Amino acid sequence: MMGCILVTALGCGGDDSATGSGPGTQPTQVLALDSFLSDLHLDSDHLYFEAQSGIQTLPLAGGQPQELVHNTGEAIAVDADAVWIARGTRGTGQIIRVSKLDGAQQVVADNQLAPASIAVDDTHVFWTNRSTYQVSPPDGSVVSARKDGTELMVLVPGLDEPRNITVDTTFVYFTMGIENATVARVNRDGTGLTPLATGRLWPRNIVVATDAIYWFEDWAGSSQRSNTSPIFKLDQSASQPLLLFEDEVRPHALALDGDFLYWTAQDFGDCNTNPDYVDGVVRRMPTNGGQPETLAQRLRDANDIVIASTAIYWAQSLAACGAIYSLPKR
Repeated sequence: MMGCILVTALGCGGDDSATGSGPGTQPTQVLALDSFLSDLHLDSDHLYFEAQSGIQTLPLAGGQPQELVHNTGEAIAVDADAVWIARGTRGTGQIIRVSKLDGAQQVVADNQLAPASIAVDDTHVFWTNRSTYQVSPPDGSVVSARKDGTELMVLVPGLDEPRNITVDTTFVYFTMGIENATVARVNRDGTGLTPLATGRLWPRNIVVATDAIYWFEDWAGSSQRSNTSPIFKLDQSASQPLLLFEDEVRPHALALDGDFLYWTAQDFGDCNTNPDYVDGVVRRMPTNGGQPETLAQRLRDANDIVIASTAIYWAQSLAACGAIYSLPKR
């Protein structure tokens, strides 16, 4: 069911209780939707996200959201012309291209084991297939194909729980395993599989810069139930990752923009939780380390984050009070 939409710092219906801010500008609620929101993406003109009913798009200039396709998946990615969906039905999983122009769908790859994460560049689509639960040897994989579905190639077979895929012009990066995990890379032709960091605890959300990669480890969500979850940086020439920050609130997503690393950290309140008793935040820090800056705080939930040329956007993913907020980028 559609909620209200209001481009104002007062939020939906004038209620600003869903969000608070640190020093600086108050966040603006750009969308309120009675639905769980996830997987926020961005191009030059629109935001794209998954709602419970399907994948929707919202003009950055303001206006009503539109459902692009009545379809969802385990993950989505966005390029200049299309939204790409990894659908995770076990044994019959699909990689689907959805035209931004008219929502037309094309199955690019089918009969996949369990697509779990997806990335695209100018010519190819890349995804991971999760392994079958407790099967030995593991049967997960990292896969690529040209965007028309040809030249499908299993880059790395026989993996345990591969996830969190991303790419640059040379390498495909991904994680394998959960509570004794590895951050790894492989050449785009499937050669040169290289473990970059081993013995990790639930690594998530790899982002890539020219000279380094970043990720966080979900210690708070692991069996250890830690009170903190760390964010790491690994220089491409280094042998060990550097601990950048250990957040007391559970991180959810990272984003890079210039010299800054941004992230959201979740609080698992609900739509009726008093904002004085929630601690979701949006933060940033210099990519080479330093003191984090809190951009917004007292958030009931802070999910995916994307950075536009002039603004920061993040999602509140609570099912009954989904929302997207923004702040001007300083």
